Amino acid sequence: MPAQMNGFVLLDAPQLKKLADLIHKQEIIRIKNQKQPDVHTFKQLCADSKAARDTVIDALEKAERVYDELRAKANEEARVKVAEDHFHYVKNSANNALQNVRNFSIRMDYAKKISAHSEEIMHQMLSMELDTADFENLADYCADFREDALAIARTHMRPTARHYSEWLKENGIGFDQLVSDTQAKLNKTGFRSAKDPDVFIGEGTFGGQFENLQEFQKIAVYEEVVRDSGRAMPKINITTGLMGALGVGVILLGIGLLVWDIYQSAHPVETAVRGVLETALGVGGAMLGEAFAVTVASGMLSAEAESTALFVAMASFVGGIAGAFIVGALVAVIVGAIVGTAGRSVPLTPVTEGLKPCLIELPDGRALANLIHSGAHDDATIVEASG
Repeated sequence: MPAQMNGFVLLDAPQLKKLADLIHKQEIIRIKNQKQPDVHTFKQLCADSKAARDTVIDALEKAERVYDELRAKANEEARVKVAEDHFHYVKNSANNALQNVRNFSIRMDYAKKISAHSEEIMHQMLSMELDTADFENLADYCADFREDALAIARTHMRPTARHYSEWLKENGIGFDQLVSDTQAKLNKTGFRSAKDPDVFIGEGTFGGQFENLQEFQKIAVYEEVVRDSGRAMPKINITTGLMGALGVGVILLGIGLLVWDIYQSAHPVETAVRGVLETALGVGGAMLGEAFAVTVASGMLSAEAESTALFVAMASFVGGIAGAFIVGALVAVIVGAIVGTAGRSVPLTPVTEGLKPCLIELPDGRALANLIHSGAHDDATIVEASG
């Protein structure tokens, strides 16, 4: 497929539902074509792919339904505006999930976070009294999340300042060191205010281990990595008072995956490495930690920063190894732990005990999105073109 067809495109709700379904169909084909360790694993992978699709579609339909119902009522202008921003937030998040998160094991978890957060917003939207400070805060909150979700989704489409990622590779800077150095920088300067970029907040409060920071501070660190890479990105309003645990979870996972995308962009993992990992995993589903160790020991990873189990893990979960991804139970848990700790406190072998992973080529949601956006409405044509 031509390179220009692979950029991020902003789809509307009907197109997103079509995209979710097409991705699921492609995933089922790939799962069936890949020999699985056992019948239970096969059924679970199919169920997870379906859940990733259904959760996105359900969240879109509920957000749209509330928006439409409020528009049909009289004297609900204030709630309608909040419902509109909320609906756009869900659409923007769905665009990011479907186009930028190829691994359905991770996308399922991301979609569940979006759905739970959306349910919380809708409950507050419909139950709060108008003309109150709480409702005004909710209105600002939804407007901020609408923009934040769009910023994260669109930033994936922008080419990384290549020299930044290459510089990291040449200097052997690993993902954990990249995050640690950025954290130390913010500890000295604080982070920029979303309301006034000339104002810095939180100087001296970013000390200690990354995993012990507050969640909004982790978001600030990851956002600074994005800015240092040269990718333009609007400031995320991480200081919004109503950003509770559910909202933070959506933004943290989204921007954490974006930072990994930046880091790995100059670290392509070749087909030969994929072969080593496939052999290490074996048809019976070997222990992940052991498989990563074998892959590192093979000596086929070129840079010091690549020669770690953490790199192989995140590459196989998030970035892909020559187009293939490890899917299965606990993948989302491990990725969440890596994002939450910058990879410092994730013992891969104990955590993955009992996991029977599979390395499978997965469809490119962004390529499918471009075909839908271009007007290719024939499902068979899209499946054939993207398979």
